[in-house]
Amino acid sequence: MSVLPPRASHDNPVSVTFGPASRQPLALSRTSLRGPLVGLLSMALAIAPVTQAAAVERLPIPDQAARAPLAADTGMSTAGGTRYMAPAGWAVERGADVTWLMPPEDDAWVAVVDARGATAEAALDDAWSRLGRSPGVAVRLATTSAPRDGWTHLGTHLYDTPAAENRLLRASVFGRDGAWTVFVAQMPLEVADRRRSQLALIGGRILPAGQVRESFEGRTPRAIGAREIAQLNAFIADARARLGIPGVAMGLLQDGRVVYAGGQGVREQGQPDPVDEKTLFLVASNTKAMTTMMLARLVDAGRLQWERPVKDVWPAFRLGSEDASKRVEIRHLVCACTGLPRQDYPWLMEFAETTPEDVVARLRDVVPTTAFGELYQYSNALAAAGGYVGAHLAHPGQPLGTAYDRLMQDEVFDPLGMRSTTFDFDRALSVAHASPHAQDAQGRVSVVDMGLNRSIVPLRPAGGAWSNVDDMLRFVGTELARGQLQDGRRYLSADALTARWKAQVALGADAAYGMGLMTDRSGGVTSLQHGGSMLGYQTGMLWLPDHGVGIVLLTNADNGAALMGLMRRRLLEVLFDGEPLAAQELVATAARLDAAAAAAHRGLRLPADGIARDLVGDYRNPELGPMQVRREGERTFIDFGEWRSEVGTRQEAGGAASLVTVAPGAEGYEFIVEASPTGPRLVLLEAQHRYVFEQDRRAAAAVASAGARP
Repeated sequence: MSVLPPRASHDNPVSVTFGPASRQPLALSRTSLRGPLVGLLSMALAIAPVTQAAAVERLPIPDQAARAPLAADTGMSTAGGTRYMAPAGWAVERGADVTWLMPPEDDAWVAVVDARGATAEAALDDAWSRLGRSPGVAVRLATTSAPRDGWTHLGTHLYDTPAAENRLLRASVFGRDGAWTVFVAQMPLEVADRRRSQLALIGGRILPAGQVRESFEGRTPRAIGAREIAQLNAFIADARARLGIPGVAMGLLQDGRVVYAGGQGVREQGQPDPVDEKTLFLVASNTKAMTTMMLARLVDAGRLQWERPVKDVWPAFRLGSEDASKRVEIRHLVCACTGLPRQDYPWLMEFAETTPEDVVARLRDVVPTTAFGELYQYSNALAAAGGYVGAHLAHPGQPLGTAYDRLMQDEVFDPLGMRSTTFDFDRALSVAHASPHAQDAQGRVSVVDMGLNRSIVPLRPAGGAWSNVDDMLRFVGTELARGQLQDGRRYLSADALTARWKAQVALGADAAYGMGLMTDRSGGVTSLQHGGSMLGYQTGMLWLPDHGVGIVLLTNADNGAALMGLMRRRLLEVLFDGEPLAAQELVATAARLDAAAAAAHRGLRLPADGIARDLVGDYRNPELGPMQVRREGERTFIDFGEWRSEVGTRQEAGGAASLVTVAPGAEGYEFIVEASPTGPRLVLLEAQHRYVFEQDRRAAAAVASAGARP
């Protein structure tokens, strides 16, 4: 799960850390090329279109309104025996060759087809034939996953839809013994974004006829000794080499005892300083679990209740809907279940003068797009408000940031002995810390400019903590001990602590989000976990409450997200003698990342071509603030003041031109060029939001006036 947005993800329980959905081809997660800012579905533009002249041909589908929606998640099967799940609230239409799954929104569907063909490509062609059309656009990216769950082929085809459509068209091909099932999804990205958990449900249990998924339920885990530690470290070393991760720190707990804490690699590429258990990393959205632990302390002290309306604690608190403002409870701020859409670009693009008070005030403009408890929608700003509500209650009259920092120190960090953990960037950067890394436009692992990571400071309850393996193990150990400290003292009641573990909203077939934590029951083993993603950092923690085992994993590269997604599986394999699937999937994942990077850069002109020269000037968006397009020699940059990036140009055949950022870690933001009566404007798309940058004539006039003065 991440703090970073859907450009590419800052935390996505459904896609990134230790989560099952990241292993599902139909989970519609786009491999993040731009680092943490590349989220799950919202990143469907991560691989930007380059050669498309015509819009995607709309395929005829049955009338959703004529079909009663499903009352509950429902098991389905094709004529060939492939089993899958259909989500509650969706309409289902069965045809001779195709089953249509349709969410309530118009022009959105998933089609399930039993196809024929000697190869996966032939089966995909046959599926489109049975749908009655061709896709109308070329395949932009085709990748495969390692065999699993009885499937010998798992392939994904992402189609080259025009950038301005902000639309997903994706086919997933499952094959075994010459039989094929194809899932085709077409929908606006705003629909895919808010229904990502339901798409993960569909993709989470696709099984061939007669297949029983591997389960570790009822097994006793191995004691973690030298052999098991070596196996996990060997997997991490392999991942570092394949994925280009300079450094990784890992910690392991079992039965209340730290059995390993250490690191591999270096803090910064090209420098000799090693990563170890004391190296600080920006742990990003792992902070959410720390924030909810602080809230649990207030609950334990009788100062707060999870079900208490927020307005009872803070009468001035408002959301964009008066009804939602009245109904929202403390637990809703941290459960990703209120229906507020993810909206990260406002805090990423302009943050130098932003205060925690501004973060809370901006929520007055955000309206829920789904009902309370209906769907998982991840809001960093709302989670930050959860921390600030606790701070306001504990220290009224103090600035929210000061009050929150003090409260976290008093209620979490000091009692747990987390002596190195801090929200102070300058303090963290003055001691042994890992530098962030991402690939540049040439595919080289490069150090990321730390500037954009400071955007999280005003939202720090959602993702601003720096920590290390030693401190994170103390946190995980307290979770495993259900609130009891290592010296036997009671820090937090088990009821208050484990209330955070309880599912508040589904994340797919086997996972759910609680309060700042995710539960995952895949493989027959329950785990609690969270992850964090900021530019150049991918981190996570996970524990098995029924088995007394915990792990912390901290990495200093965007590609660390792939290691996060596989580490839960590898841990279960080592503990329960599972089939060695993680290593195979690591190889496939590395190949997918390479293919996705190549696709993202295909057709990108760098330095930017003549299109960029005509766009030089000052721009402004009411929500994201001012932006400049500047030329420096042959290179072109976009500059938000707080951060900047060189841009390349991309031109769709017969279609829109765009500027695309290429700075390591902030790669892939695409500004689509549109004409207007007042001159060119630039459009930036977030999954459920559209930001238009108009030319700022006032700024241009001021510059001209200043230049005319004697």
